[in-house]
Amino acid sequence: MRRIIIPGSRLERMVGIPAASWAVNGSSLEKSMRVFADWGVPVAVADQVRSVHRYFAGVDEARARAVDAFARDPLVGTLWCARGGSGSVRLLPLLDKWNTAEALKRDPKLLIGYSDVTGLHLYLHQKLGLPSLHAQMPATETFGKLKPRVSTLLKKILAGELTLGKKSYTNTWNTKALLPVRRDTEGVIMGGNLSVLMSLIGTPWQPNLRGALLFLEDCAERPYRVDRMLTQLDQAGMLKGVRGVLLGDFKADVEYKSAKEKTFWKEIFRERFAPLKIPVLDRLPVGHGKDNDPLPLGVRAAITKTGKLLLLEQPVKARR
Repeated sequence: MRRIIIPGSRLERMVGIPAASWAVNGSSLEKSMRVFADWGVPVAVADQVRSVHRYFAGVDEARARAVDAFARDPLVGTLWCARGGSGSVRLLPLLDKWNTAEALKRDPKLLIGYSDVTGLHLYLHQKLGLPSLHAQMPATETFGKLKPRVSTLLKKILAGELTLGKKSYTNTWNTKALLPVRRDTEGVIMGGNLSVLMSLIGTPWQPNLRGALLFLEDCAERPYRVDRMLTQLDQAGMLKGVRGVLLGDFKADVEYKSAKEKTFWKEIFRERFAPLKIPVLDRLPVGHGKDNDPLPLGVRAAITKTGKLLLLEQPVKARR
């Protein structure tokens, strides 16, 4: 698939904030506005963000309309989802119906979010080859308290000013190879939340993961449930052609039934991925845990034979 690199700094255009998933805590969102003010970036918050329908931020059509409207707005350069939860995949038929992807093809914009936003990340990459960013979201308590290092990284990503190759910030991560890495391996980073990825299997929006460095994370899922999801992923043929695996945090909010259960993680991952004979990196500081560094998706990267992740592209390319 042909891939897009988003042209021009995102700091020069407005950030549009829709709520594609669960209802939003207005207080958390308000506190986060200080971050954008410090960056000097104008923000437009969708009216729909204040809506509540059951546990969603409004009915499906209202949430999809907010995403679609920002996709078409020439003043908006970034779609930064307010929060996760559940519900993004419910919007995909409507986004198809309205040709939202075509609007983004004409005016590529950076989608940012994680967790349930995985549905939108995978959708736009499958439709357009559009890169995006797995990162913290403004309607959360953590966004208003971003570490200076993370804030700096986010600004560099938005500006298209990341250092790539051996000087990638990802090279500083304390990753660990779960399986032997025999050679450098390149691929396009794809994935996100495992549960959301599983919900796309058998749908018209099931992603093609061939050639991918498959990134996975999840929360509040006991080891046996993760094992079951990985088994389904394998048996559905989704792992064919995957060039490597990147494992983020899986331990946040897990309620174990025994102390022994905590020791099962490595065995589960090794058992599932060893037959593929591909490199598997563990301990990426990405996901629902205390550390959630930004991770570009839909960009080329390399797993080195020393067990490091190097970015070879960035999602935004600043004009020179």
